[in-house]
Amino acid sequence: MRNDILYIVVIYGIAKEDSHAWQALRECLSDEEMKRDVYVHDNTGHNVYLAQAYNGGVAYAKAHGYRWIALFDADACPTGEYVAMVKQTVAREQVDAVWAPTLVDERGKQLSPKRHWGIPVAFNSGLLLPVAVLDKVGGFNRNYPLDYLDYRLCYDLQQQHISLRRLEVTLTHSLSVEDYSQVSRERYMSVLEAERRFAEDTGNVWRYRCLLVCRIVKWSLTRHKYIRESMRALMKR
Repeated sequence: MRNDILYIVVIYGIAKEDSHAWQALRECLSDEEMKRDVYVHDNTGHNVYLAQAYNGGVAYAKAHGYRWIALFDADACPTGEYVAMVKQTVAREQVDAVWAPTLVDERGKQLSPKRHWGIPVAFNSGLLLPVAVLDKVGGFNRNYPLDYLDYRLCYDLQQQHISLRRLEVTLTHSLSVEDYSQVSRERYMSVLEAERRFAEDTGNVWRYRCLLVCRIVKWSLTRHKYIRESMRALMKR
């Protein structure tokens, strides 16, 4: 019997067998499911084009008759409990919503889902989405190639009155931009641009500017290396 879920795994510069997400799925799925229902997108050299990678997976799902996709990147891994919950959810035929697991960091702090500027949002990793829902919102927005891609998707869902519901399962997630001092200047500039675009698209420019002010004040105390970049973003019209 065909499984109706396509698991999409995005990898960077490694063999799929070395991906933590792929390895975790290997423990949860049968050999047949691994061969048939796991789509691996090698995004090596194109890590700023996550939207493109996910849309490629969606196109594959549509071409092969899948009705659901489950997303995974390098920052979170599925568990047997997650896979079981996903299959139960799909079996209930509820294709009018998007489902998100609870993501926590290594200290147990909840990262997702949450509200951002009054908008219910969830990270991409672990999301369970009906393909038909993605059609309604036009897929993953290419104006957000990497950062804020998940938030923009959730905003688009809200605009279409599609609810974001919680899967009753918790996964550990490593947040790559939790400490901006550990990311490259190029990546931080990407975050700033995505924040600005999201603020403009959702009518939250004043919240974005308040966020920058708070960040600058906090970072001034530690002489953070990206204070100047943040101040330039604040002054930009």
